[in-house]
Amino acid sequence: MSIKKSKIFQKSREVAIKAEGICRRLPAWERSCLAEQLRNASRSIGANYVEGYVRQQVYCADLRRFIVYSLGSCDETKYWLELGRDLKIVDVQNCEELISACDEIGRMLLSILRSTQ
Repeated sequence: MSIKKSKIFQKSREVAIKAEGICRRLPAWERSCLAEQLRNASRSIGANYVEGYVRQQVYCADLRRFIVYSLGSCDETKYWLELGRDLKIVDVQNCEELISACDEIGRMLLSILRSTQ
């Protein structure tokens, strides 16, 4: 299977794109702080998944390690979204939608972790 057909790949890419939209709408004074953190965390979800997927062909343990990194990026993305929401600079509906997507990705990643034990 091509990694681009993976539900995790597709969903994490969608999260990164939607998070970028949020970052671009943040007040100017938050674009260099909250925006950068949210941008980096959301992009790392898929990037770590892809890196683990590719590396597993050489070293199986890399898949598990990068899945854990991807899970961490999911939680970090949720943290920055919630902080933006609580500071009232991120729209609640957009925030909840992305948090829900991160939760879904997290469940899929955990499923992979459990199956590789």
